Amino acid sequence: YNATCSPSQPRVKILQIYAERSPLSTYLPSYLSQDVKDRMSRHGVECIEERLVTDLHEASEGSSGPCVVMNVVGESRSTLAADYVVMASSTISPNTGTAGRSGLELDPSNGGIVVNDTFEACNGVYAAGSCASYFDKNLGRRRVNRYDHSVNSGLLAGYNMVSSSEDGTQKAYEHQPAVRSYLGDINVSCESIGEINSDLSTVGVWISTRNAEGKDLLGDVSCMSPYKRGIVYYLRSNKVVGIVLWNSGDLLERARDLIRFNPDVSPSSLKRCIPLAPDDWLVVKEETGKATRSRLGTEDEKEHLVQVRPIKEIGDGGPPK
Repeated sequence: YNATCSPSQPRVKILQIYAERSPLSTYLPSYLSQDVKDRMSRHGVECIEERLVTDLHEASEGSSGPCVVMNVVGESRSTLAADYVVMASSTISPNTGTAGRSGLELDPSNGGIVVNDTFEACNGVYAAGSCASYFDKNLGRRRVNRYDHSVNSGLLAGYNMVSSSEDGTQKAYEHQPAVRSYLGDINVSCESIGEINSDLSTVGVWISTRNAEGKDLLGDVSCMSPYKRGIVYYLRSNKVVGIVLWNSGDLLERARDLIRFNPDVSPSSLKRCIPLAPDDWLVVKEETGKATRSRLGTEDEKEHLVQVRPIKEIGDGGPPK
């Protein structure tokens, strides 16, 4: 994810360059991605969107300015200079050359070595961590680049390797790995599990910043942001396949249980799937996934896909009308 500068260092200018329209827009619904951008901007970060860094090189010898030059591609080609550059890649491709040459099956869609739910690739050979494409009984075949997954899958694969040489007992992988991000300067603590992809339709359940009497319900958790504490559900075919916990990490085990039990849901039912606050404190925000929006013809049509309703206005019979 992203980091911001400290207000105690006002002389430091920070630029963040990303290929999307707003930070994390590959993962978050558009309104929440825009909120992250607004938070960072308020802390002095200059966000440069829809730009791709294609090359880094040292500035010419004898230059008195910044020492690193970046070639940037967007609507046009340009260069940017900086004293320090932090590269944060969101894509990790496993090196499977040796495994492929050894005859192990590779996953052409997700990448990695195909394993079963015990992480066995073939008789007596195991693979774990980000190189393993494993079968999740709730979400299907997937490959996960997460520290939590690497630790837990490695432990299970090690156990199964030892067991296979003794009594043959094998344990299936049932852990739902999480990603944790703490962005202290912009007051965001975020945990996510499952498939987090803004191509999917989302339903956000948020604690309203103020009640009917105008009283602030959460205090100054994040100045000026309406999204202080909430849950974003990612849906496919009326199933929850991913969950983002926004300043609500205390609900992580409940989120894991929801994906594990995998019930059919409707947008209106999600307000009570994971208890967040009293109903009259809550607001539901729905957004249709980008894959659906791309089939619409005009920007006006796309804009009207975002719906916001106080939770008390949504009945149990279906989504807001």
